[in-house]
Amino acid sequence: MLSAFGKKSCCICSFDWIDQSGQFLGSTIHDSKPQLLSKLLLRFPYYGFCFGFTKDFKNRILPLPTVPQHDIFIGLIAALKNEIVVLPEALCAHRKFINTSKGNISDSSINENIIINFFYRIKLILIVSIRSLQ
Repeated sequence: MLSAFGKKSCCICSFDWIDQSGQFLGSTIHDSKPQLLSKLLLRFPYYGFCFGFTKDFKNRILPLPTVPQHDIFIGLIAALKNEIVVLPEALCAHRKFINTSKGNISDSSINENIIINFFYRIKLILIVSIRSLQ
């Protein structure tokens, strides 16, 4: 990731999925080709733990807005400023938990009500639009 900071100020890496025991389950490999901003607004494919950014970029995004998706905020600001480098290498791991009562695998995310999610996405778009002009 450090080598990517010479080109851009925000770097996102791919990652491996592991279970509770640390056993490898698979990988999420991101395409290194930049995604369109319209695609990022509809479905943001990156997790916040995969981000790395420079101190200068950190200073531009602080203070973080009061929205639940602060990682999306960071990624959208970086995309608007054309400051993202995406690495296809898996440099970290994300733990999935097996729900033994249902027998399925899920990550630890909470399913939000679609109306609340829509409200926060609109708020996020407005905040990103204003902050990207600064």
